[in-house]
Amino acid sequence: MLSLLFELWIICALSLFSAIALTQFAASVSFVLGFYLLASSIAAIKLVAGAALFDQNEATHKIMVYVIDGFSLLLPRFDLFTQTAWLIQSASAWDTLGNIFMQTVIFTIVLVSATMFDIQRKNF
Repeated sequence: MLSLLFELWIICALSLFSAIALTQFAASVSFVLGFYLLASSIAAIKLVAGAALFDQNEATHKIMVYVIDGFSLLLPRFDLFTQTAWLIQSASAWDTLGNIFMQTVIFTIVLVSATMFDIQRKNF
């Protein structure tokens, strides 16, 4: 339950930021949805990018891996947050809860700060 709450805090902060920064409703909703989908699937994208199907020595492959790694540093790892296996196996996730909490604190502070900067920048 705590990991789901932390995930929702990040999404609420992102929704607040997009509502203030973007003026159109559809753009704001699309931004939040795209961010959530990308953050949820970035681990799978990294896995596919590093697959042996591609020539590992090509410059384009190395650039692609660096770009995807850069995106993964800028996004929270939502694949680690609320996992279905925790419901099925009844295993506690206390060991990963600290990592999840730190990601939540960092991303929430960054998003709320960006929102406050944008509010101060605009003249209502």
